Parts: sequence; structure tokens; C-alpha cells
Amino acid sequence: MTLGTASGFVGPVIGKCGFDTCGIDFSGRTSLGKTTAVALGVSAWTSPLLGSGGLLRSMKTTENAIELSARQSNHTILGLDELGHVDGKMVGRTIYLLSGGVSKTRMSPQLTMRPIFKWATFVLLSSEKSLAQKIIGDGGEWTGGMAVRFPDVDCSDVDATVPKESLAKIAGIYHHFGHIGVPYITALRADGFDREPGTGELRSRILTAAEKIAGDGTDSARRRAALPFALILVCGGLAQHYGLLPATARIREAVSWGWRRYSSSVEAEALDPETQALENLRRWIAEHWDVAIKPTNGFYVDARDADEDDEDATTHRPQVLTYRNSRDAFGWYDDEAIYIPTARLTEAIGAVLSRNTFVEVLEHHKLLQRRGPDRASIRNVPKVCKVDVYALKREAFRDD
Repeated sequence: MTLGTASGFVGPVIGKCGFDTCGIDFSGRTSLGKTTAVALGVSAWTSPLLGSGGLLRSMKTTENAIELSARQSNHTILGLDELGHVDGKMVGRTIYLLSGGVSKTRMSPQLTMRPIFKWATFVLLSSEKSLAQKIIGDGGEWTGGMAVRFPDVDCSDVDATVPKESLAKIAGIYHHFGHIGVPYITALRADGFDREPGTGELRSRILTAAEKIAGDGTDSARRRAALPFALILVCGGLAQHYGLLPATARIREAVSWGWRRYSSSVEAEALDPETQALENLRRWIAEHWDVAIKPTNGFYVDARDADEDDEDATTHRPQVLTYRNSRDAFGWYDDEAIYIPTARLTEAIGAVLSRNTFVEVLEHHKLLQRRGPDRASIRNVPKVCKVDVYALKREAFRDD
């Protein structure tokens, strides 16, 4: 709830300091206060009630309506509740639509270009599933670009036993709202943050905070993922300085907690695409082994009739060699290498990296069993056929 409250002060700074639209997602089971956290941020500017015409909107809507909501929330905040209402693929498109900060190009009936609208805002999302779970579960593709734009904060382990007195105070936002945004902008102007060098100084302060949150020696992707937390930290601190938030609000602790929750999540794995691509390839090989990835000699040992409780069953029983042809094969293997057709590699790594980039990763880590004289692939699968394949070291991808 502290993260949500402090988020209400980010929007004006995003616009003035030249940052793109970004935000965070609160995920976790129901009745943990996720929607209330979003409502607290929205209440700085408008009514936090769904359906009231304020800036808290339900995701049970269309992409065009989300674009309109983004325009209406320019330099303030936008709350989108319950991502479970929509398909995960739409959630992925919405992330890029919002962070792009520009409306779709449209034609008028007179075949002229309609005006293009721009926005810069801070977005709070809430859902029972994390963004990655939602998008991947509905057949979409989770990318590092999504992970850095809207970091996911898992709220599953928060203490949901909030005292009644605290809940009663929080409920006051549904009767008294929209009074704090204008004093905040007035205070920013009085400090000169709407002019250079004030804006430049504030931007520098935010970027420095993002570097500290991400940690020393981290790459640009991790620093970018830390930016929403840095915005909350700095802007929430300004609100405290202006007396608009109580000095007792533990904003720094809340930001540190949110970053830890994100850093330990599956979503953060997308910030290391090389590792993710290698893991995807290992999983893909395991899923298709001896089914669509077949031995080059056409045979494999069938031990399905062996007694699982007898460790020596496969030794004492005669080994059954079953023939498996190359029909519907995704790849082949022998004692030394796994042969993946060049056309299958992008599918195998989950499109996390381009094929050429991933081949460079394979070569850098010396994961190719052999390569052609002038390229990474070879044009021959022993005993099978002549086809362009990457010959991967079997020992690097299989434990057997």
C-alpha cells in the first residue's frame, strides 16, 4: 500500500523529466490489498472507485479504450485492475501500447491522417497471476522488454490481517480524493523542477537511485527494470518533503521490499536472455528426446517393460531395440552430438534471442561439437541425410 500511495506522485515527474511510460504490477491471490494499493495511488488525482469516471479502470475493456485511458491519465497515473478479464496476448500488447506513449496511426474518412496523441504516465496493474504467468499461460511470449517496463511485485506473502482502524482510514479515499495532485505540482514548480536545470537535476537523481537499486556492476536491462522503483522512491520522498505524505511513511523500505520480490521472481529471468535461451533449449531437447529428436542409427533402447523397483532390470533383461525413422523428426542425436536443424533453433530457444545472436552464444560457450569451415552449422547428419544443422555437444545438454 505504501508503494501504491507513493506512485500517485510519479506522473508529473515522468512527463517533465522525459521518461517513458512505465509502472509496476501487483500480483497474488485475492484479498491481499492489491486493488486498494492501486486505488491509493489513483486517489491523489481522481475518484478511486471503479466505474466513477476516474483513473482506476477495469481491464475488462478493449485496446482502443486503454489507449483513451492512457491519454486521459497523461502526467498523472493510470490504474488497471484485474488483468484476468483479458487474454494474456492482449496483456502483452497492452504493455507495449502503454510504454510506447503514442496512439495508433489512423485514417479519416477523407483519407487523411488523424492526429497522433502522446502520453507519459505511471501505470499500476493488479492481477492474481504474474504478468509472465498470464501471458505465457495464454499462449503469448514473455520478453525482457515487458519485464523491464512493468516489473512484477509478488504480494503472496504480505500480511493480510490489517487492523480495522487502518482499513477505516484507508476507506476515506473513497470520499475525499483528488486534493493532493495540484499542491504537489505547485510545490514542484516553486522548487524550479519544471524548468532546466531543475528538471535535469531531478532526472539525474532518479537515474542515480535506479543504479543503486539495481546494484553495482549490473547491466542496462536491470537498471531499466529498477527505474519504476526509483521513480516511486524519489517522487514519494518529494511528497514527504512537501508535507503531502507523512514523514513516517516507510517508502525506502517499501521500495527495497518490492525490488527484492521482483528480483527473485521468474519475470526477472527475462533480463538475462542468454541464460533463458539456453534453459529453453535444454527443456525443448528434453521434451522431444526419443520422440521427435531421434537417434541417427534409427534405433533406441526400449526399457519400458523393465521393473522400476529393480535397478538392474535393464541389465538382466534382454535390451529391446526399437526402430524409429526420421519421419516428423525435429532433430537427431548420436553418442557425441545433438543435431538441431537451423530452421528449428528459433523455436527451440523460445524466440528469446535472434538465431544469429544465439549462435554467437553457443560459440562463445564452446557448446558446438563441430562446425563448418566458414560457418557455425554443418550440412550433414551422419547416417541420416544432408541438411543444415547445428551440432551441439551432447554432454552439455543431456545428463545420460
